[in-house]
Amino acid sequence: MVCSSAGSSVTVSKNYYNTGETVSLGFENLPGDRFWMAVYSAEADPRHLTVSTEGWSWPCGSKDCADQSLTSGTVNLEDIGDGAWKVYMIVDMSWPYESVAFTETFIVGPPLQASISTPNSYCPHGDSIPVSFQNPDGNRV
Repeated sequence: MVCSSAGSSVTVSKNYYNTGETVSLGFENLPGDRFWMAVYSAEADPRHLTVSTEGWSWPCGSKDCADQSLTSGTVNLEDIGDGAWKVYMIVDMSWPYESVAFTETFIVGPPLQASISTPNSYCPHGDSIPVSFQNPDGNRV
């Protein structure tokens, strides 16, 4: 699900990015110019956004483009830190920022790894198979 108003939308290309991986965004139906996209914590309140420290871009894909009037396209954001994030489509540059659309939460972090172990290599049909696994941090889940 993507939250939006006036038919505008912004989406991420996937739900999980490895640390250092470029985050790719798609956007559609910007209702005018002076829109920009910024990365905020997944916990951010879209009615009270402050300055983004994780990254932002005009629809042209840059922070210094002359043409800010694109209504649809793709933007790539680099150097997004590890964490849970959303990208907000924001109107104008005046605070308080007004978000007209935002993505689902996406995660940036180390590659997911899982290992599964069982006590036996063979279990007869119908027997229960106890399975244990650990998350990438090594903590039991």
